[in-house]
Amino acid sequence: MTKKIYKYTLQPTDVQDLRLPGGSKVLSVLNQRDQIVIYFLVTPTPTYPHQDWKITVKSTGESIVEEEDLSPDKFVGSVSLSGGNLIFHVFAELIPRT
Repeated sequence: MTKKIYKYTLQPTDVQDLRLPGGSKVLSVLNQRDQIVIYFLVTPTPTYPHQDWKITVKSTGESIVEEEDLSPDKFVGSVSLSGGNLIFHVFAELIPRT
């Protein structure tokens, strides 16, 4: 099957949900034109059910409450915005189906 790389723009806010084709894998997070973008490797086909991802964005020094599971295995990367004045750290978690 053909795979593609998809890009999604993130807001520099706490939690965002993304719905992606099943089997998607996170690749990286970068600054593009002073916006946070995350890249996924996807197989765009209607035969795979979609997956939901929880994306958490935290700024340096921001408090992380105990209930937030931001373990290192969910860490995607850090992004610098505004000429390096703002640093954001991005975590991605596949939400299990219920």
